[in-house]
Amino acid sequence: ALREYGYKCVPAIGELRQPVWPAEVYGSISHCGTTALAVVSRQPIGIDIEEIFSVQTARELTDNIITPAEHERLADCGLAFSLALT
Repeated sequence: ALREYGYKCVPAIGELRQPVWPAEVYGSISHCGTTALAVVSRQPIGIDIEEIFSVQTARELTDNIITPAEHERLADCGLAFSLALT
């Protein structure tokens, strides 16, 4: 991702194994399973990828991770509930 901005390096690795981006560059890295993404920008940016919850997992987690109002919003958003919850 840094090559798009003219850098010929990879981010350094910080004490907590976080990427240390060059000055004036913001970046984010995410991975899940066999997929990894990296983005850089001149503005703060963040990405996250996750496996989509199964219908069963969504049912099991719902009451523990969202409020009834959030549940209503997700149910009305036009996506499958398990996708929206993920």
